[in-house]
Amino acid sequence: MFYRQIEDLAALFSAARDPVVLTAIGVSIAATTCSTLIAFTFGVPLAYLLARKNFPGKSLVEGVIDIPMMIPHVVAGIALYGVLMRSGVIGAPFDMLGVTLVDAFSGIVLAMLFMSLPYLVDTAREGFRSVDERLENVSRSLGASPWQTFRRVSFPLAFSSIYNGCILAWARGISE
Repeated sequence: MFYRQIEDLAALFSAARDPVVLTAIGVSIAATTCSTLIAFTFGVPLAYLLARKNFPGKSLVEGVIDIPMMIPHVVAGIALYGVLMRSGVIGAPFDMLGVTLVDAFSGIVLAMLFMSLPYLVDTAREGFRSVDERLENVSRSLGASPWQTFRRVSFPLAFSSIYNGCILAWARGISE
């Protein structure tokens, strides 16, 4: 039994030095980081909008955002492949521009973004909901613009939730 564990450990260290494995790990880390940055860029404003505004179709938007969390991984993978392939809904326009999404870094980033965005948006939205709107109103009454209020009041107070959402999004992306 002990000898078997040593063999397995040796195989693990051997695989860890394999250039193909190292490349795969590097691509995974880079793609996950890119998808998390994109999720942050678009997800935080969306989370703020969902936390603060009421608009027609808001429930639909929230439901669509959460779809990737509800469907099995295999189903999501097959659906993403169908959408991103050259004849797919998203893949076809990109293919006309000469951009391939399947078996490409950009496709990996899009797939990770699709799967991880809900975690960031939902967590950040709850963070923004926990910020007392009266603080934002005071900021606005003291002459701050909506952007200044967001940057100096809302964002800092919701930062821990946004940070946690980024960690969850990164973890979900790397698990793919």
